[in-house]
Amino acid sequence: MGDKENLFGERLKMLRSMQGNKSQKDFAAELGIPQPTLSSYESGKIKPTVDAIINIADKCGVSIDWLCGRDETFHLGSLGDVLSCFLELYETNEFSIKTSIHDRVDLESKDATEDEDRNWIELKIYHNEVFHNPEATLNQDLCSAIEKAYKLTNELRHFERSQESYEREKLYFIDNMRSVPITKIDHSDIPEEEQRKRMLELMKAEWEAMENGDK
Repeated sequence: MGDKENLFGERLKMLRSMQGNKSQKDFAAELGIPQPTLSSYESGKIKPTVDAIINIADKCGVSIDWLCGRDETFHLGSLGDVLSCFLELYETNEFSIKTSIHDRVDLESKDATEDEDRNWIELKIYHNEVFHNPEATLNQDLCSAIEKAYKLTNELRHFERSQESYEREKLYFIDNMRSVPITKIDHSDIPEEEQRKRMLELMKAEWEAMENGDK
């Protein structure tokens, strides 16, 4: 859950991670503050001024309430935030997301109606992916969560639920999910030679699976 006594510092670390896991030096340069100052903010050694908080919130596209720990919900403010969310999702060990890319930019026209003549990307999350990928232990939970989120937002869109009711249910739903931890892919401790070996093994396994599927 992070350091509750230093929520501002924890949120800064999260923002730095979501923007490509940048170094403190690079992130500090973007924020226009010295690297030692950023380090002290993250560690909780010094508290930021109001002007510093506003500056960071504006440059990162987040709310002051979220940055200071008064709001637990992270709000998307740019396409970059959306991309960060997808990258975080793909980097997670416990999820397996099948992605199909149908690249037909050369054929698609404004009046195209058939998928064969259109450009699209499709994401599939199977409930029981754990049967095929033992590491994907939370696929079923993710499917259930997405289904719940879809129904909840649809109720808001169609005026079946008030904004106040929606926000209350949304926070309750998110808080319940916070007790389920996830981990990220990290190959930093695997030597390059071993990484190449594993890559070849995976390519061989995929090729054999394709060959067996054709028979």
